[in-house]
Amino acid sequence: MIGDILAFSNRNLPALLYHTHENPLMGSLVRVFCSVEFDTEAIDRALAREPDFQCFFPVNAAVRRKDLRILEPRPPQGRWARFPMFKAEGLSRDTWWLWDGDREWPYEGAVEAISDYPERESVNDTMMISLISKRCVSCIPK
Repeated sequence: MIGDILAFSNRNLPALLYHTHENPLMGSLVRVFCSVEFDTEAIDRALAREPDFQCFFPVNAAVRRKDLRILEPRPPQGRWARFPMFKAEGLSRDTWWLWDGDREWPYEGAVEAISDYPERESVNDTMMISLISKRCVSCIPK
């Protein structure tokens, strides 16, 4: 459900997922935070910073399959209640599109100005595991 803080159940993946929105086109928006701790204090620390990445992921299906476990509910407030602006690469390498969850339009400014925007992507469980493994490598205990 929207507001759930989640973690993978049977894998030792160093990440917290925060389910903040549902979009009719893309599905469940999750903000992913690299973390090896999953207690309330670790969640507080994660939510005090920017997510390591954001994407759309079939949260409800993963919970039903018991791939994800719900750690605690945190209704989105403040910055987490706002839907983020996403970018998507166009057909040519130098063309970008912006999407606010409802509308999409071509972006004609400097690419550097949108470099911090998350890319609009929807991933399955295999891709999510791969993204966490690649992007959260610094959190993996050695």
